[in-house]
Amino acid sequence: MPPEVEWFANISNAHTRRAYENAVKDFMQFTGIVRPEEFRTVTRAHIIAWREDLARRGLGGATIRHRLASLASLFEYLCEKNAVTHNPVKGVERPKSESGEGKTPAIGDHQARDLLAAPEAGPAPRTSPQQSQRKSILPSP
Repeated sequence: MPPEVEWFANISNAHTRRAYENAVKDFMQFTGIVRPEEFRTVTRAHIIAWREDLARRGLGGATIRHRLASLASLFEYLCEKNAVTHNPVKGVERPKSESGEGKTPAIGDHQARDLLAAPEAGPAPRTSPQQSQRKSILPSP
């Protein structure tokens, strides 16, 4: 069994298998690879050209990073099996990851303090140990 086929057979998670299969099939179509042994002729230039093609097709940065990771996994395995001398994906720049910062609406420190102070506005203005602990977590105004 060629190591390329062995690598794929070793992926046990169905979701990972499907994602890797889609990525590898897309790369094969882009490069014209028909037989598993042809992966041994892939160069870094092929990987970079494919990455640029994925971006031209409008795929997001996370999708491009995932597809490159799929190929990197395959080539790492081929390196371990001495089927290739190096991993052509290694060193290829990946799109910047989105931090997610600022995308989820969150309350500010002053709003959190107002919420924590709200129970104290009732008839019994006592501070429980839990309230004191919560207040100590927030920075002072």
